[in-house]
Amino acid sequence: MECHKCQTAEAEDGMYLAGVMPVAKSLGTKLPVQKTVDAQLATQIVESHEKERLRLEAWVLESKILHDFILFDGYMANLLKRFDRGFQDYGELVLRDELGF
Repeated sequence: MECHKCQTAEAEDGMYLAGVMPVAKSLGTKLPVQKTVDAQLATQIVESHEKERLRLEAWVLESKILHDFILFDGYMANLLKRFDRGFQDYGELVLRDELGF
């Protein structure tokens, strides 16, 4: 394996990359076998991988927020039901008191 500053370097899996050593490892996939891959193509591959990772992270975050909102919404619904029930009970007590029951 040559220095990462060299124009052409051989990665551990036998692939040749131009100026970018960790690309094959960071993608976790095999690049098409070529003698050399120019730095621009390697950069495009890494950027598309990064965009996909960010898209998936955003989806997971949205799912978690939605899940938390549903849980909170359920909690608030139960709280409002209890409040409403308590308010009705209080109203009945006031009516009973006023009517002398």
